[in-house]
Amino acid sequence: MNAPPTRKFPALIGVTCIVIIAAIGFLQNLSGVTLSRIAPLADPPFDSITLNERRFTALKFVLLNDFRPLHGTVGYLSDLDPQSTAWSSARFLAQYSLAPLLLSPAPPFQFSIMDPAMALEWHTAPRPVVNPEWFVGNFSNSFAAPAIAASQGLFIVRDFGAGVVLLRQASR
Repeated sequence: MNAPPTRKFPALIGVTCIVIIAAIGFLQNLSGVTLSRIAPLADPPFDSITLNERRFTALKFVLLNDFRPLHGTVGYLSDLDPQSTAWSSARFLAQYSLAPLLLSPAPPFQFSIMDPAMALEWHTAPRPVVNPEWFVGNFSNSFAAPAIAASQGLFIVRDFGAGVVLLRQASR
């Protein structure tokens, strides 16, 4: 015999609710996946690390490919005050962008515990004497590069634009 109609109605409502909730969840998931996968492709990232890496891409290619013997430590020169946090930030961003090369600031400079150009045993080892032939110039004002380079006994080998230059000691 047939079941009373009152029992079919609540079951039908329950199944309908489950189907509606599943459909809503599916559509939300589908739209979320679509937006999260398309949006990063449409809008390039504009964070400081990515922009800085783009500035140094051509220089890194030249240093690692055109100057094959060049490895290890290169000098670092900037127009920023070496005691400022802006100088430290710019140098560490340049260091990140140019890894595996190490950047050593031109004297006089302060070493930091986090400085990769510093000896591993920072508290007991003497400070390393670094006199590199090649220097990376990272200038906030690219017009200042020639004067600052000349004052340090360096000449510009190549200007990559955006304040990034490759420098070499004039005496070598």
